[in-house]
Amino acid sequence: YGIDQSQELPEYDFCYCDVCRGKYKKAYGKDPLEIEFPSQSISWRNYRYDQVNRVVNRLADLAHNKYSKPITAAVFPTPEVARRIVRQDWTRWNLDAVCPMIYHGFYKENVSWIGDAVDEGIHFLCGKFPLYAGIFLPDFKSEDELEEGIKVAVRNGASGVSFFGGLNENKLNAIERANKTLGI
Repeated sequence: YGIDQSQELPEYDFCYCDVCRGKYKKAYGKDPLEIEFPSQSISWRNYRYDQVNRVVNRLADLAHNKYSKPITAAVFPTPEVARRIVRQDWTRWNLDAVCPMIYHGFYKENVSWIGDAVDEGIHFLCGKFPLYAGIFLPDFKSEDELEEGIKVAVRNGASGVSFFGGLNENKLNAIERANKTLGI
């Protein structure tokens, strides 16, 4: 999207509207704009996590209780990255499954990082719900690389893989080979 993510950007990372600032001030006795470095404030950070958590968990309750439907989310790739970049604390959401977008190319990582990201997510979920590794098909340079990405995800604990981006016959062949190797 052409956004420089090397620092926090209030227009994307926090809401500084009067309502949010007023609720925070009521809870903590200070307007977040009065904090010298708001992005470093633990209470402001936790307040933002809780706001997002509350919205997601209300949606999950609605999906489960009113419509008897499961609910999933495509989230940022790891708990740490999600918290740091977009204030997603997805390990505390009441989901039925999660599909972290483990786009190794976007983060300038190699294919093995998919396994590291899955491992971190599984660790922090503590079995709360399944994780399906979301991989971005255009990031893979070859069928062999795609096959390896699928295998490393599942071998590191992913319940499966979700695909983002266009499929073609070559990619379907790589997926089929990975499934056979994994015994799926």
